[in-house]
Amino acid sequence: MSEIVEKTIGSGASCLFIQGAGGDINPLFLARGLNSEENFAMVRKMGELLAKEVLETLDSMDKGSGKSEQLRAIAGTMETPHRWEAGKKLALGVTSLLVNSEIGIVSIPGEPFHRHQKDLRARAELPHAYLFGYTDNGFHDWPDYLPDIQSAAHAGYGASDTTSPAVGAGEQLVNLGLIQLYTLRGMFRDKPWRPPSR
Repeated sequence: MSEIVEKTIGSGASCLFIQGAGGDINPLFLARGLNSEENFAMVRKMGELLAKEVLETLDSMDKGSGKSEQLRAIAGTMETPHRWEAGKKLALGVTSLLVNSEIGIVSIPGEPFHRHQKDLRARAELPHAYLFGYTDNGFHDWPDYLPDIQSAAHAGYGASDTTSPAVGAGEQLVNLGLIQLYTLRGMFRDKPWRPPSR
């Protein structure tokens, strides 16, 4: 995908792929065979389809110059009980970025379910809000899947024994990200907020 987009745009453009909240979403087809060449052909086909969508989206966008006026960042850590091992705690990191007071990015570890992305967008009060999964802002524990509460109640792959944080940890991570975004926007005027320490 990146190769096709960069070649089509030219001018030294860099195209990045960021994995969002896809813990409960599969691609159109999966490359899980034993033949690596056949697997890569499927991956390449998926990249070509995605590149087509990216280029069509770029064609429909305003061609005016973008702006790079402000970038703010904040990072924090939270603790959650282990879902299966009594007395064990997990430390999970959250980092949030605010670009030009218009684009909010919250990065969390593990494979978050898509409802976390929808929740972040609904509550961020920004023109653009994105949840980046599969990230870590330090050498913290890795939570594997991060199901939303409802999905954890119904179980299934990614929502039961394939996840290690307590039920609700995904929502807590999103909430911490929202607090960080509102903090970066200067909306807590009565008292300064500081990231929780371990």
